[in-house]
Amino acid sequence: MNEKLLRFAACLISALLGGGIFVLLHMPLPWLLGPIAATMIGSNLLKLKFYCPVFIRNTGLLLIGYSMGASFTGNVLTLIAAQLPWMLLMTVMTLLFCFFLAYVNSKIAKIDYLTILTGSMPGAFSQMINLGEEIEGINLTVVTFFHVIRLLMIVLIIPLMVFSPLFNTGNVLISGDLVFLQEWQWENLFPNALIFTVVTVLCALLGKKIRLPTPYLLGPVIGTAALCLIGVESFSLPPLMINVSQFCVGCYIGLLLKPQQMTNMSKVVACAIINGLFLILFSWALSQILVLLHGIPAETSFLCLAPGGMDQMGIIAHEKGAILSLVTCYQFFRSFFILFFMPPLLKLLWKYKHPLPSETGPLSNNED
Repeated sequence: MNEKLLRFAACLISALLGGGIFVLLHMPLPWLLGPIAATMIGSNLLKLKFYCPVFIRNTGLLLIGYSMGASFTGNVLTLIAAQLPWMLLMTVMTLLFCFFLAYVNSKIAKIDYLTILTGSMPGAFSQMINLGEEIEGINLTVVTFFHVIRLLMIVLIIPLMVFSPLFNTGNVLISGDLVFLQEWQWENLFPNALIFTVVTVLCALLGKKIRLPTPYLLGPVIGTAALCLIGVESFSLPPLMINVSQFCVGCYIGLLLKPQQMTNMSKVVACAIINGLFLILFSWALSQILVLLHGIPAETSFLCLAPGGMDQMGIIAHEKGAILSLVTCYQFFRSFFILFFMPPLLKLLWKYKHPLPSETGPLSNNED
């Protein structure tokens, strides 16, 4: 027990150092990517015997699940209903393009198609990595590399595109733009915080019992969204808790990554870059349809469909003066669509390709 505690403490210290370094370097999602990098380097290159219990990862997923579900208010539902056909069409077209890109990249890199597909889903870093751990045979290292490279490309390329003359249409500030969550304040926490905490934990445990895909993420999303829709007022998490959620997930993921087990490293990196670049270009092409048919400003349309997450695209939309509510709803709808439909689809595809049970299990911590 004492040995495990020491190994766990060493893991946390390493992850904190990694997160701090990434903050100083102004890297995107520093408290997620920093711990991933630090624990991966420590466990693989330095051969340190880190340990991170699975409840740490699950705690992070609970907080992320709450954050996603808390955005699902009546205002969001109304806007989604008005734009639903186009949201569904654009999401399906994007995912079909991901299926095509994954097929091409799997042939080039000579890596299993479902692994590449799991790594190609837009704006679903934590969800897809957690799902990749659950599905037998998925190479989690490749999945993580694809998502990290996509994220870095999004952070570097999309702001340059949006603030370039390509989108020089002037800022479009909409008065009365929808605000979905209360700002976090101590006086607003009770009793709603207690209600959300209980429901989040219970839904996660229930999700695990009924074998829900990614139960510690999807369960809280469903429970929190249900509370919001019946009128229980949600609130945004304080920045510290958001960082903690990313830190918990990052610590655990870093120990699952085994770069030495990944063949064709150069091809994998090249395919990940190509994948991210073509996803961005395809999203821009799709966004022109919304511009032509609905008169949506070009920067708003592009940020609605860009293959990033709701948080990153929301920050860029705010800085550019785009229609924040529309960007949030499109990104939110795609995240929910991927979260609900991709896990069973990927598992179905795996069973189709491998009708007999495999003898090898998913990558995981040996002690868990």
